Formats: sequence, C-alpha cells, structure tokens
Amino acid sequence: MDQALFDVVSILTDYRSVRAFDCRAEVRLGDGLTIYGLHAEPSIDSYEVSSSEGQVVASYVASRGLVYDGGETFPYDPRGVVWRALPARLAFPLELPIWGRPDDSHRLDAAEMQNDGRILVALAPNRDREGRGRLVVDPALKLVTEFDLPNLEIRYRDVEPGRGRLLVF
Repeated sequence: MDQALFDVVSILTDYRSVRAFDCRAEVRLGDGLTIYGLHAEPSIDSYEVSSSEGQVVASYVASRGLVYDGGETFPYDPRGVVWRALPARLAFPLELPIWGRPDDSHRLDAAEMQNDGRILVALAPNRDREGRGRLVVDPALKLVTEFDLPNLEIRYRDVEPGRGRLLVF
C-alpha cells in the first residue's frame, strides 16, 4: 500500500477524533442538487442536518439512541445497514460504501497527494458493480470533503469548527 493510501485509511478510521464542525453539505442524487446545513460531532457519534431554511430534517444523538428522519423519531437499530442521512455520511466514513465489503459498491484503489495538501482517492467498482468513483480527504480537517460515485455526489463546503451541543444525558 502506498503512503498516501495508508494515510487515507489512517485518517478515515480515526474519524472519532474529529471535533465538532459545521458546514454546508451539497448532495447531488441523480439530477437533483440539495444543499443542507450540517452540524456533526463525530467524537460522540452524533449529527444534525438542516434544510436550507434552517429546519432540522434529520439527526442522530447517540446519547439518546434516537434517529430523526422523514418527520419521525425512532430508536436506533444497530442491525441497520446504513442509517445516517446522506448529508452526514462523510463525517462517518466507515459507513461509506468504499471498503470492499460484500455490500459496498466500491473499494479504495489508489491515492495521490495534491499540491494543496488534500489527498485524491480513486475508487474502483467492487465485484460486479460498475463505474469508478473518487473521494477527496483533507488531512488538516481529518475529513472526507468530496465523494463522487456515478449517481451520487456529496461535498462539504465552508467547514468551520463547531460547538459541541448534541451530548445529552
């Protein structure tokens, strides 16, 4: 494994050390683009997604074990395959379909350090899946900031440190 790819794996698997942050999350699914506000706290496994109007549309607060999505609140089921809202997924990279697991669509293929310090990662199709993908990791932020598959793109823009506010007992 080359050094850049090793660095990527190290950063992505250490996502729980990432402090709270706020950003604009752009999600392109098929032909539609939606922009959200995201407050993520990977260190406590929690997030909150807001619409462009500022209304909370999805959240998970680990200390409560409750997921809010689609106007409903329900208990987190650990048997669920993928349960985080799309805008929050880059903050929790182990849930991205990039690890070559049986249900993953892609696997990490190669990584290259860019002049701006970010790392560009090529994603190869897993098993019988089609289409290559890519992701961009910002080592300074310790985050995936761009994720592209043939029918899905997620981008984090204007990432700023956030205040922890989702830890509730």
